[in-house]
Amino acid sequence: MTNLNLITVTDFQNYAPEVDISSYSGATVSGMINQASQIASDILQYTPLAEDIVGEIGEGRITTEGDLVIFPAKVPVQSVASIKLVKGTTEVNLTLLDSEGNTRFNIPWQKRHIRYPNYEFSTQTAGLLTNFWSLRGTQFYYKMNYRAGFEASDLPASIQHAVTLIVRDIIAQRNNTTGADSISQGGISFTYGSSGMGDSAYMKEAKKILGDYRRV
Repeated sequence: MTNLNLITVTDFQNYAPEVDISSYSGATVSGMINQASQIASDILQYTPLAEDIVGEIGEGRITTEGDLVIFPAKVPVQSVASIKLVKGTTEVNLTLLDSEGNTRFNIPWQKRHIRYPNYEFSTQTAGLLTNFWSLRGTQFYYKMNYRAGFEASDLPASIQHAVTLIVRDIIAQRNNTTGADSISQGGISFTYGSSGMGDSAYMKEAKKILGDYRRV
């Protein structure tokens, strides 16, 4: 999956103008942003930037209404190119569009799952499957091609803020070689953002923000 910087060096300077990065080269700051972006992706359990996913395989579900529901590995779901249902040696390609070009499936506004109503059931493989009801209560899988994630221009400001906080944590840890929570010299004191053992205040806030975007 895509692993790119979620913010630029300029973005970081705009989001955290009070942080002095003059002692670091642009490449070093970019590297820290890349590290922070990877940490954010690990917290989310997916990379937030949009990409085309090919051949994803996962376990499918049939609701009490007989509808097929798919929870893909990456969100938000933008579009679906193909869906194949697999049960044992049987594979069925679903028809995604009706005769007028309308999608037979729905992507709810949260864009976290795909719902294909049983009354819309249509397949390109005649005879092997006539409805979704026969799959209810059984183990079967989907194989899907789709596009998901946020386009770079639409990446939520809150995710960018979380990445900024993680970069601040990385910089603080670089500057804090002794592992202290804060230092004082004369009348000047500086807090590194740590709140005792475990995550720093920066990381705790970043995880809290990113929690709203986790897949589950």
